[in-house]
Amino acid sequence: MLGNSTEDRSFALRLVRFIAWLAIVCCVFAAVRDFYLMRVNGVPTLPSTRLGVKNRLLNTIYFTKIAINLVLGIAAIGVLRRKSWGRVCLLTWVGLTILTETTSYVLAFLEVQDYYREHPNPNMTGMYIFWSMWGEWLRMLAPAIATLFIFRQQAVAALFRRSPTGGFEPIPMARVAQK
Repeated sequence: MLGNSTEDRSFALRLVRFIAWLAIVCCVFAAVRDFYLMRVNGVPTLPSTRLGVKNRLLNTIYFTKIAINLVLGIAAIGVLRRKSWGRVCLLTWVGLTILTETTSYVLAFLEVQDYYREHPNPNMTGMYIFWSMWGEWLRMLAPAIATLFIFRQQAVAALFRRSPTGGFEPIPMARVAQK
């Protein structure tokens, strides 16, 4: 846990800068990957009433992941400039990532379970599928969870507080009389 000493603030600043640059690199890689997948597979159809709930949810998750990558890039720029909105955007990215990845995991789990229901295999039970897939789910959530814990630290939050400026004295030059 980070404290409020000068060394802790310096470490927190270096850690925040590292996370921001890492986020920018990840955002660029994700944008290249998404562009490639859209070029190879085509753009998924937008949700319509003809599609099932599962397909609409998959399309929504796909477009949400693209939007999350944009939020990550914007947040990283704000964090590098030590703007308070950058921290808020990054925490928003954390929440959206956890929600999206959990939904993706549940859908993938149900899809794999349906596959093994149609193609019986006595060794593939629901619990076996869950335990074989949870590591992938945790790998997808680990950066978001680590970012959440780091950016909730007091020393890191202090980096994004605005310095008090402006204002006025209610009674100019008022001083308490000393006796």
